[in-house]
Order: sequence, then C-alpha cells, then structure tokens
Amino acid sequence: MIAKAKKHIGIYGGSFDPIHIGHLIVAQDCIEQFNLDEVVLVPAAASPLKSRSPRASDTHRINMVSKAVENVANFSVSDIEIKRGGVSYSIDTVEAFRRLHPEAVLYWILGRDQVNQLEHWHQIEDLVRAVKFLAVERPGFAAEDMPTSSIEVTRVRSHAIEISSTEIRDRFQHGLPNDLFLPRSVLAYIEENALYRADASENTIK
Repeated sequence: MIAKAKKHIGIYGGSFDPIHIGHLIVAQDCIEQFNLDEVVLVPAAASPLKSRSPRASDTHRINMVSKAVENVANFSVSDIEIKRGGVSYSIDTVEAFRRLHPEAVLYWILGRDQVNQLEHWHQIEDLVRAVKFLAVERPGFAAEDMPTSSIEVTRVRSHAIEISSTEIRDRFQHGLPNDLFLPRSVLAYIEENALYRADASENTIK
C-alpha cells in the first residue's frame, strides 16, 4: 500500500478586526507558493504583543471570518483561541493543531514586521520544532529588506495590498466606502450589525 502524503496546513492568526481582502490574498499566496492543502484562519482572543483589545466582539470576528471563507476552497476558520480565552500564545494553538493533525506538516504565517520579535515569543524553542515559519513580504519592500532573525523563516512573495484593519475601521468611522477592501459578505455583515461606527458598541456580544 502506498503511504498517503502528509497534509500541509498553514495557520494564520490575527485579530481580523475586520478580516479584509489583504488577509485572504496572503493566505492564497501561501497556498500556491508552498503547495498547502489548507490555510486555517485563527482569530485571537488576545494577542500577547498588542496592548489594545479588538474593537469587535469575539463572536462578530469569528462570524466575519467564517463569511469571508465560506465556499472558498482550501480556506477554513478555527475558534480554538476564542474558546480557550485569555492570551493567545502561538505554542498553545500549535499544540492543539498537532493533536488534531498528528501527521501534518504545520506552517505558521506571520508578517515581516513580526520576524525580529520571534526570539521573544513564548516557548519559541518548542515552536521552532513544531512549525515552519512563513514570513509575508509587505508591498514596496525588497527581499533584502526582510528583518533578520536567528529563527529560520521562509519568505512569502505576496500580492497583498497596502491596507490594514485599522485603516478600514477608520474609514467606517469617517463614512468612507470600504467596498473594494472587504469581501461582500463581510461588508454586508458589518452593515447589518452596525459595526465600527462612531456610536457603535461592538463588544457587547461575546
């Protein structure tokens, strides 16, 4: 019997507050460049490297990511960090994925701005043994501009647009259109639930 090839899974964590097309393009670039079987988007409960909590509630962020990836091949969402609660350490998430997929090859997708912080990540020695790091280039930066680290990372050539969730939230606050930056299903969800408006209180639903 021919042994089945190992599954290759990318784990892409973030606040996703809200998820936008830049996130989806990054995930697709990783799938294509590294022949991944799947990218799992994992909304964080609380990032250890961010002092501010997400603007939208956990439930809203999970729902938005779910809508963004529904019916999209090789994309999925996990609420593992939301259910666990507290600070979302990468090693805890990776160990949970390892229990679910003991034979899989796991990849951790991160932005280029996180590369020089890797050495300070919680239990980084264990994390290095458990995953392969994929560092996403930012538009306008040359390959040699990638921050250096003693941790081995592989560069992802990204088509990502220069847009952030912070900018999208600001655009909502000022009544500017976000039609081109968000999947239609996510935009419809935000409008239906009146998220990110100046008078909104997004964290009331947990």
